[in-house]
Amino acid sequence: MMSSKAYFIVFILFIICSFKVEGQIAIAVAKDNWQTMSYRVEANSNAQESAAKFLRAYYPEEEGYEIRVLDGGRRCGHRLKKGYYVVIRTSNVIWKKLIVYYALGASSKSYEKAAQKALKHLKMINKTWSLANDSYTIVEKRKFRTVFD
Repeated sequence: MMSSKAYFIVFILFIICSFKVEGQIAIAVAKDNWQTMSYRVEANSNAQESAAKFLRAYYPEEEGYEIRVLDGGRRCGHRLKKGYYVVIRTSNVIWKKLIVYYALGASSKSYEKAAQKALKHLKMINKTWSLANDSYTIVEKRKFRTVFD
């Protein structure tokens, strides 16, 4: 049997592990119905919220815009504190409407690795997208370093 002290330690570990980790680099998009209007990349200790907050100032949800944070997690490099990032854009026509997708990839090694991670992120966002059938454009690439690093 476990002692009450052991239960307490397990409880504390459970609490610590259940906290949501905010990304150090994040992308948010503003959407109007199906159409993506704009995107914002932020790199700081609260990147997800600050990217969304920036877009809300220009695209208020009260006017019908939807702000979405597109989190790719560690797999796409969104938890890095410094490195290179790439934003890619692709589009599809669905039901006679142009649908635009943005994706973010980050790498500590190079822009090329960041672009590969952005393609992974794009595939997470749009399951039907494939490199063999669809194209994409790099719309932004930069080095980043979070302010708290």
